Amino acid sequence: MASLRARSRVRGRRQYRTGDLLDALQRRIPAEAYCLIGVTQADLYPGPSWNFVFGEARFFERVGVYSFARYDPAFYDEPRAADTATTILRRGCKLMAHEIGHMFAIDHCIHNHCVMNGSNSLEETDRSPPHPCPLVPAQAARDRRLRRRGA
Repeated sequence: MASLRARSRVRGRRQYRTGDLLDALQRRIPAEAYCLIGVTQADLYPGPSWNFVFGEARFFERVGVYSFARYDPAFYDEPRAADTATTILRRGCKLMAHEIGHMFAIDHCIHNHCVMNGSNSLEETDRSPPHPCPLVPAQAARDRRLRRRGA
């Protein structure tokens, strides 16, 4: 991780720039792979004007990255509850589904309660369901048709 851009932020913890991680993944994705996702415990940020990001993916390039760091109460120096491991896993699975959706060129859903809703807080993540709404498959099919036509 030495070649990755990083900065010190919350309580001196390092944050890594998602673009550098995505570039590294893009260089390593096998031609036959549907997608490649990086999973980390390191905190992430997409650019200088952002505080953090839970994850990021690149449309059409089949790569994404997400972090468990901010899903753990210990990140905020809070105690862990008995069900913390389950909560972290549930949040992480939702985010992984969300980022993989982006890797398949599915944009944020603004119409329904959906795993493809944007999430900028733990509360938003916890409220989102672990599955797409009925409109997401239709959007994905439309986007595939547009890509085939070169639009």
